Amino acid sequence: MKIESILEKLCALTCVPGDEIEETGLSPLVEPYGEIKKDALGNVILKRNVLDKPEFQVVLDAHFDEVGMIVTNITKDGFLKIAPCGGLDPKVIFGADVIVLGEKKYPGVVCTVPPHLQSEERGRWALPGVTDVYVDVGYSFEKVTELIPIGSKIILKSRFLKLAGNIYSGKAMDNRAGCAALIYALEKLRKKKLRKTEVNVIFSAMEEIGSKAYQCAVNSLNPTHVIVVDTTFGTSNGEDFRLFKLGEGPALGISPVLNHELKCELEKLAKKGKIPFQSEVMGGKTRTNADGFSASQKAMLVSIPIKYMHLPVGCVNLKDVEMTGQLIANFIESLEKT
Repeated sequence: MKIESILEKLCALTCVPGDEIEETGLSPLVEPYGEIKKDALGNVILKRNVLDKPEFQVVLDAHFDEVGMIVTNITKDGFLKIAPCGGLDPKVIFGADVIVLGEKKYPGVVCTVPPHLQSEERGRWALPGVTDVYVDVGYSFEKVTELIPIGSKIILKSRFLKLAGNIYSGKAMDNRAGCAALIYALEKLRKKKLRKTEVNVIFSAMEEIGSKAYQCAVNSLNPTHVIVVDTTFGTSNGEDFRLFKLGEGPALGISPVLNHELKCELEKLAKKGKIPFQSEVMGGKTRTNADGFSASQKAMLVSIPIKYMHLPVGCVNLKDVEMTGQLIANFIESLEKT
């Protein structure tokens, strides 16, 4: 399996929160590894190695939705009024290429008033917010209202590129990198006979609008261990003690809401397998799906460092994706030896 090919296909998916159930491109990537079902909220759930009475039930979770925009109105000139759908950074969307998900996919561009025409009172170079800009698809009002209903979602368009070394850039690296890591782990376990452990993988929906869907998926499960894979902030221009270096392994979460015993076990396995890792300390909630699991299960957060989170492109080191997947596979294999 070429993980870069998997990551490229994942980055090409169009999954703005609320529209994940329409996405069909994820299932072909994971169906070789087990039984798949989708629920009403758009979660894709894979069951690997179903057992009558498993000693361990492991749930692996990575969200596959992405930040985007939603059409709130249409002007008389045919421009789309928009609002953010998820934590989109407004500073970087002006002039961006977008795809509007109306009756079909329509290309568009984010536009606003040129600085030369802005009022002096506002400030010629002041940045407007997301709700102050528009999307131009080139159609008249009559045609736009026919093809693009209010409430249609919009995604940012970008190419998947290989940069120097093992760095790859693409759309929605948060959290397609996490999804790729779980697929990598499933591939590593593909030929392993698991006699004690049932593995359930949730590719969860609506995380970007406040972790609204994963609980629906986990309600039918009774996990003994939960590992949530997400992304964290990678060092970009300059050093910062709060950021994490690409290529130096996943960041293992340390937080009051995460399970200390499971964290120590993953650290031990990483050292044994010579997998480098970093530590991400949080004083409270993690602001990921792991927060909701922590009350009733052994829950742990493993994060892949990426640069430029919630921007039109993110950058990831492919080695971090592979090391994250390998660590998870090693953990599941370790349960079989207990």
